[in-house]
Amino acid sequence: MECFFAGMMIPVHCTLVPLYSMMNGLGWLDSLWALLFPYVASGLPLAIFLTYGHYQQIPMELEEAARMDGCGVIRMFLYIFLPLAKPVISTIGILTAISVWNEFIFANIIISDPLKKTLPVGLLALKGTYNTNYAAVSAALTISAIPIIIVYILMSGKIQAGMVSGAVKS
Repeated sequence: MECFFAGMMIPVHCTLVPLYSMMNGLGWLDSLWALLFPYVASGLPLAIFLTYGHYQQIPMELEEAARMDGCGVIRMFLYIFLPLAKPVISTIGILTAISVWNEFIFANIIISDPLKKTLPVGLLALKGTYNTNYAAVSAALTISAIPIIIVYILMSGKIQAGMVSGAVKS
């Protein structure tokens, strides 16, 4: 558990050079799959932190009652603990989606093909060397923010419920 907390203390930008050389050695540069591993690795510590806090607050009596009813470990997880974790899972999904949607540096370093570039890197292309059309940049930024704002508005209740669910131990 402490290793994952240590992962929260390491700035992700410190991993750029080793990550680039590793992806280059594997031949994965210019591949969208090469972005998957840094995104998962950077989101994993927060996900573990939130789920650990959530599962710590679930009373042991619930597990004992399930065992008395003849529930096995897998069935107990699927039918009791996983449904109780829906707020935390949705919070992790939303926070990860927002983080990945806005991520710039990994995509800029690993992807060089213009057809595979992510949205934030593509928005950089609107800035010129000597001049910039600020109206076009503002319009593109507004349009690119609309999907994530809609997701946040629709899921804000779940984010609040998930953040609070592991906050207090009774």
